[in-house]
Amino acid sequence: MMKKIEKLMLLRSILILYLENSFSRSNTCSINAALNYGYMVMLSAFNREIVASGYLTMIGLHHKSMFNQFNLSCDFIEPFRVLVDEIVYKNKPDKFEKEEKIMMLDVFKF
Repeated sequence: MMKKIEKLMLLRSILILYLENSFSRSNTCSINAALNYGYMVMLSAFNREIVASGYLTMIGLHHKSMFNQFNLSCDFIEPFRVLVDEIVYKNKPDKFEKEEKIMMLDVFKF
């Protein structure tokens, strides 16, 4: 599993370099919508598991914002963001509608 994570981290770096000139996370586009949606779906899954285990999501290790109720979840999600990045990179959505949202659920097929 570690090799898969390392491969995906490399993919994230390549994706950033590939999109560097024409891409910004602040743009309103289907790629950003897919990334945001994928991260939120994953974050909600992490939140569920953390709360079900009896931990507080507000107390994080690296994320410490008093305005973020999910600091711990944000800490745990960081190494797994590459799974969302991989799905978006492979599919390069031109639009973001129901089909693309269902596609983002592939993140749980890891």
